[in-house]
Amino acid sequence: GQLIERKAVDSLINAYANSQLKNTELIIIGDGNRKQALQNLAKGLKLQGCIKFLGALPNRTTVKYISESDLLVLPSNHDGWGAVVNESLSCGTPVLVSDRCGSSTVITSDFLGCVYKFGCMDSLIVALNQRYNAGKLSHDSREKIINWYQANLSSQAGANYLFNILN
Repeated sequence: GQLIERKAVDSLINAYANSQLKNTELIIIGDGNRKQALQNLAKGLKLQGCIKFLGALPNRTTVKYISESDLLVLPSNHDGWGAVVNESLSCGTPVLVSDRCGSSTVITSDFLGCVYKFGCMDSLIVALNQRYNAGKLSHDSREKIINWYQANLSSQAGANYLFNILN
């Protein structure tokens, strides 16, 4: 991931600070010109023990972190799509994505995650708290997401869709 202004990670850190998630761990993967400012924000909010900044990681390592998480958050103020949403769903991890990301259109059921209104801190905090209150993600929930992904967003699903259009 990129830690740049457009990704709005500062909004996630601020929402995290004002949520029920203080006994959880927020892992931020990526690098960019906002990294130091984001680390300073976390320190100023006294969250340095709760937030880990891992920097840029190989894709395989990033996907491993996503697959071991209970939620992926994409707080961007603009993303044409946000491929990390596909990566997250493909390994059974629900997503919380801003309504400014193209991939928000695939979050059509609660089991897939939630879309929040960008710029509305309350909307983001409520969504974080709801996911937290839902508890640890079960194996069955992950399987349900993976099955949905395979049927709707996988490369095979895309090929079938194109084949049907061409026919």
